[in-house]
Amino acid sequence: MEQVITNQSRIPARITFLKPLSAAISIGTGGPFGAEGPIIATGGALGSLVGQVLKTTAAERKTLLAAGAAAGMAATFGSPVSAVLLAVELLLFEYRARSMVPVALAAAVATAVRMSFLGAEPVFAMPGLTNPSGSALAAYIVLGGLVGFASMGVTRLVYIIEDLFERLPIH
Repeated sequence: MEQVITNQSRIPARITFLKPLSAAISIGTGGPFGAEGPIIATGGALGSLVGQVLKTTAAERKTLLAAGAAAGMAATFGSPVSAVLLAVELLLFEYRARSMVPVALAAAVATAVRMSFLGAEPVFAMPGLTNPSGSALAAYIVLGGLVGFASMGVTRLVYIIEDLFERLPIH
């Protein structure tokens, strides 16, 4: 994200190779890390590297970076829609067809490649779940409403506290 904002989506080429190596070492030795961060960084670095080699504009490089990150996520976790949404939220900052279409295509192709190697089974299998009853659904709706009102209260409280801090006579 920092490279997108401050460095026109230019990520050093060494990140493409060093990030997966460091992730493999840290995860393989039992470190408390997940695969999603390194996958995003590696895919994004590869997309940025392609953009730098092809002499693209900063906007095109950002799209390639996001496409690489989304492809990495989709290939690893088998979740192309989530990968596209994550790339848009964290890297693209826009909902334009010129950037969304390449990112979505990259995620779709990565998912197809994943399925050809590993099959279409979900990464995280879910046990059989029973359908909730009508009273349970009603309770979920009430609980959701209560949590929604509570979140509104917390948000307002945060704004009130920020305003109070602004009024303090110290810098």
